Amino acid sequence: MRYVPLALLFLFLPVHALEGATVDLSHVNLDPFLRIVETRFITSIQAPGTELTIDQDIFVSKGGGATFLQVSFSNRFGYETVVTRAICPKAVLDALSQALTLNRVGFQANCELRGGPIGRRDVYWYGKGGRKNVFSFKISSPDSPPDPSFPPCSAVGAALFGAVTNFVSDLVGLPDAQTIIYPPPRIE
Repeated sequence: MRYVPLALLFLFLPVHALEGATVDLSHVNLDPFLRIVETRFITSIQAPGTELTIDQDIFVSKGGGATFLQVSFSNRFGYETVVTRAICPKAVLDALSQALTLNRVGFQANCELRGGPIGRRDVYWYGKGGRKNVFSFKISSPDSPPDPSFPPCSAVGAALFGAVTNFVSDLVGLPDAQTIIYPPPRIE
């Protein structure tokens, strides 16, 4: 049986934006281009004892169709699920593609970065002619010992991590994206 990422399934579900419009993906090439799976662990400085786990699964097709699925759990507030579906503008997709090519995504290997929320980001890249590369970024705290199975990221690896991070930020902020948050935010 062939594995289908959960985010890919959300491309086909009817998602309605808060304004009532829908994103029509029927005319978009849905061949896989990039998948990003990330888990982060954050301990609150402002609320001692509060820990947050964030799991994300992002799928981007060659035609720019994208889904973003995030499940957050706080030991104080419980679960929150966010589903976003969008069609990436050509400029955003081209910028990502150019950054991936420039930073040799097809040859990137696992590596470790220091600083930021502790976690791991797995990147699945799908190129032309069936080419594929899967690699992981491990994000460690500056004071933790180095992990021997994850060499330090090179400048190219760090740039690739930055490009993927910038893309995720751009995707979530797209004005035409459809987002559902559950439970809905409370307005007080």
